[in-house]
Amino acid sequence: MSVPATDTERAPPPDDTPPKTTLYCSACGHESPATGDWLVRERDGRTVAVCPVCRETIAARGLASDER
Repeated sequence: MSVPATDTERAPPPDDTPPKTTLYCSACGHESPATGDWLVRERDGRTVAVCPVCRETIAARGLASDER
């Protein structure tokens, strides 16, 4: 009779699972690590990540100049 695995004995996730830091473009489906091929630009005091495939803005960090 086998003993069920405990929480600390769980199997690792499958190798095809993307890393948690993967960013996705909802416009075209492109995916890449956060440090991958995204185009990073400064706009109005914000850091903006842009999809290299379709040029869609996918993330913005920081405050816009009118929010300061």
